[in-house]
Amino acid sequence: MPAGAVIAGMRAALEAGSVSPDVVAIEARKHLAASRAAADTPARGPRPSRAAVVNLPAPRSAAAPPDARPAPSMAAYDQLLATPPAAGRRGAR
Repeated sequence: MPAGAVIAGMRAALEAGSVSPDVVAIEARKHLAASRAAADTPARGPRPSRAAVVNLPAPRSAAAPPDARPAPSMAAYDQLLATPPAAGRRGAR
């Protein structure tokens, strides 16, 4: 993508109040498409975007409540093994 289109995309994104790279890419593509279409017509600047930028709220950083569940245990899965591990060799290979 030409640098001029990217710069135009950055300007349009900033005018819309966004610093999102996705918005910059969309606006740069719109500028590039407009400039290619303008090659067939007399020169004029890119049209301003009427699109609204919606900023999502930041995720809440509140602490999670304490977890009262017991710690997970693998004891129930030992019965699925063909031969259970020897008492002294647990975890060794």
